[in-house]
Amino acid sequence: MGATFEARYVERRIREVADFGRGRVHSVYANSLNVCFDGCGGLVTILNPTPDVAPASIVLAQRTNFADQGIEVGESARFFQGGLSVGPLSVATKGAIDRSCVLPRFEKTRALQDSCYAFAERVDGNQARFRGFFDPRVERRLAAAQRQFEKCLASQESIEDAVRGLVGLGCGLTPSGDDFLVGAFAVLLSLKGSADPAVVRLHAYLADASDRTTDISRWMIHYALEGRFRESLIALIEACATGAPLDGPLELLWSVGASSGFDMSCGVLCGLRACIAKKEM
Repeated sequence: MGATFEARYVERRIREVADFGRGRVHSVYANSLNVCFDGCGGLVTILNPTPDVAPASIVLAQRTNFADQGIEVGESARFFQGGLSVGPLSVATKGAIDRSCVLPRFEKTRALQDSCYAFAERVDGNQARFRGFFDPRVERRLAAAQRQFEKCLASQESIEDAVRGLVGLGCGLTPSGDDFLVGAFAVLLSLKGSADPAVVRLHAYLADASDRTTDISRWMIHYALEGRFRESLIALIEACATGAPLDGPLELLWSVGASSGFDMSCGVLCGLRACIAKKEM
């Protein structure tokens, strides 16, 4: 007899495509379960309780260890009226709260400059919390690739090479280079708009390079290119744009993964610096 769980939150887009039918389990971890559905080809993630909703995610109301639920990779999954089944597990979504992961457009204001300075201080002061997870040689490559990307973003030259140097760089389900690029793309998209030439180019380069990384990271980039990002990242960009306190949004984002949230915040800081350059203000 399988277990049944109530969903607390559902990303709104899932409701819009919840009739896309059957799929297969992609991967199972203690705190998350990933399912690929055939009809839309999307990766849906079922998560343990968290206040931070991500694109294509369903957040449970109660905690479980997915790895102990007897769910196997490749096992069938399907959506039904008011929920979905994944192997022996059922998730009821009818009463769940809809949450939106669509990134809004924010205006560039003078508050950005003060936010950027305060943001940089917090990132610098928290490096020790999030660095040291990988081989020091990988850390050095990552730092060099991030600096190169920021330089290319400022000059608008060789951006494609800089993107390709970061995609897939690092370890984990979403490599650090990908997290950094998603953070940078998010803030540029929000503050410059999708029609901005630099954003258009970055969109194209990310789409072209995304097949060089992990499956889960590829989907993270795919959703980012649709303008969908985790809520903690959106909240951080909003705080920067409005001059609101940064500590709450930063800590929530930094709780994502071992270093994923921190790497995203480094990307946001890079994008902010590009947006407050003199020629932009």
